[in-house]
Amino acid sequence: MNLQEKFMELCLHYTKDRDLVQAMWLEIEKKYSGKGRHYHNLFHLESMFLELKM
Repeated sequence: MNLQEKFMELCLHYTKDRDLVQAMWLEIEKKYSGKGRHYHNLFHLESMFLELKM
């Protein structure tokens, strides 16, 4: 399961509004994929999630 799928799964515990959750993911993806994001990017978020999962 990739980061987006996990995000969607977790958010849907709190709301059934899939459009809202998708919009939130797109905002995160946009902000964390910017050219100035050399370390705190989507890869970093995924790595942090994997650490928490253990």
